[in-house]
Amino acid sequence: MKRYRLIAIGMAAVMTAGSIMTCAAMAADTGKEEVVYVMTDAAGNVSSVNVVNIFGSGQVTDYGNYSSVKMLTSADAIEYKDGKVDFTTSNDRVYYQGTMTDADIPWIIGITYSLDGKEISAGELAGRDGALDIHITTKANPDCAGNFFDNYALQASVTLDTELCGNITADNATVANVGSDKQITYTVLPGKNLDAHITADVHDFEMDAIAVNGVKLNLDIEIDDEELMDKVREITDAAAKIDDGAVEVKDGAGQLGDGAGELADGSDKLYSGIVKLNSGASELNDKAAELKTAIEKLNESSSGLTGGSKEMLAALQSVQTELDKVSLSTDRLKTLTDSSAAIRTAIDNLCAGCADLDAKISYQAYKDTMKAGGLDLDMLALKNDPVLNAVIYGTQNYFDAVSAGADSLLNGLKELKNKYSEFDKAITEMSAELGNVTVNMAALKTAITEMVVKYEQLDTGVSDYTDGVAQVLAAYSLLCDGVGTIADGSSDLKDGAGDLKSGTLELCNGIDELYDGTVSLADGTGEFREQTADMDEQVSSEIDDMLDSISGAGEVSSFVSDKNTDIKSVQFVIKTEAVKKTEVEPVVEEKTEKLNFWQKFLKLFGL
Repeated sequence: MKRYRLIAIGMAAVMTAGSIMTCAAMAADTGKEEVVYVMTDAAGNVSSVNVVNIFGSGQVTDYGNYSSVKMLTSADAIEYKDGKVDFTTSNDRVYYQGTMTDADIPWIIGITYSLDGKEISAGELAGRDGALDIHITTKANPDCAGNFFDNYALQASVTLDTELCGNITADNATVANVGSDKQITYTVLPGKNLDAHITADVHDFEMDAIAVNGVKLNLDIEIDDEELMDKVREITDAAAKIDDGAVEVKDGAGQLGDGAGELADGSDKLYSGIVKLNSGASELNDKAAELKTAIEKLNESSSGLTGGSKEMLAALQSVQTELDKVSLSTDRLKTLTDSSAAIRTAIDNLCAGCADLDAKISYQAYKDTMKAGGLDLDMLALKNDPVLNAVIYGTQNYFDAVSAGADSLLNGLKELKNKYSEFDKAITEMSAELGNVTVNMAALKTAITEMVVKYEQLDTGVSDYTDGVAQVLAAYSLLCDGVGTIADGSSDLKDGAGDLKSGTLELCNGIDELYDGTVSLADGTGEFREQTADMDEQVSSEIDDMLDSISGAGEVSSFVSDKNTDIKSVQFVIKTEAVKKTEVEPVVEEKTEKLNFWQKFLKLFGL
């Protein structure tokens, strides 16, 4: 708990010269006291400065730049020469006055008056009516030696008669009722300036003198700072916890940044893989389209095959019908061998085309094509990604089913090719024999009949084959549609993976910024922790500094001469000229009045 001494400056506002002397007489007997009485005109310009110097009993030597000196409370002789005052007294308290010339007081006081918005002198203002503004200012006097401005408080007091003044306003002032008067008081702390306006509506205006008093404040107050210090310590502890938390947040942000970096690497790899998958799917789509075109051409050639077979069957049936009517001619035999050769060629072409189809639509061929494009499906399958494995295994199953159908078709064509080769060979041999020997028509008829029966079976097989090609084409069309869907989906997947990659990059950048922010936060909380570590001492020091700024620091020094030492107190009593109307005084017979000492002293200062 801190303890300071405070004497209310408001007391100085009502001090008269006599009361000051009375208070001084009650003070301790050691040290010199100075009371500086300053008279100014109504505008604040200094007109006279008198200093009352107060001592205890004994031999006194004092210094000051005076035009004259005189004892006030003693008949003891006083000597003044070259700025030095000497006297000896047996009184407990003794007062002598020194009149100073060209003295600079610590403050420059300015008082201006405006009536109805126009500046007016105090002499012209007396007895006038209107809207009054009194502007009072104080500031440091650079010509005054000493530290009085920085160490002394001022109290400016203005008294207005409410019978002459109405609607009185005085911002930032203390206003008190003293009888029928309003006492307006401004308190100016050490080292501060005053800039105040007092306004009123006045009539027949007059005003008593403005009093400005300067004293050094002494504080005698108790400040219970224990609760404040408890709060300060709570702040210090909280700052430490905040700093610890900020460090943890920074560490967590660093770990989050590491995780985000791994996520970014993973998303980058995922994007690269999906780009390859999309490329492979696009290439698969192109190859599937090419294969579909080949199957369509194969299907288109099926009509020629079935047509030729029908012609062959019709020719055999025609031969069978005509055998009874005419003998077999060479031209007819040639037509038969040519037709058989054409059918054999068509069957060979179909078998070759089906073999090529079977080779192209196998799943292994599809994998080889994708791997050549930079996408290894076996490696993708090892990643255990549900979406990718579903696409890969679904494609494999589809290709296996189509490939199995193509294998069956190819085997049937191979068997057809072999059977027809035998059939064609028989026709060729038969034609050769018929061309060189006499044909046994009955045997030939039997043979032709058997051939017709066999060929009807072959023709049925050809029809079944062409129907199978049509079914393969329909199924492969569905496969192409599925591959197209896969290609579109992989493109969308690539776009999504690109968005994911961009998003994770933005996330990484954001986390980097977060980490930088947490580093700055940790630095700031660390600095805050360091700055608040001795906060209780800082607060205590600030309280001391604040009270010093109010009371003024430093030792009291003499106003009249720096040669004077052991100065107990210095007070300033400043009084302006009153604003009074000029009155014609009646001529009265002058009477000589015998005044006592105190009356003479008060009269000296117009009191």
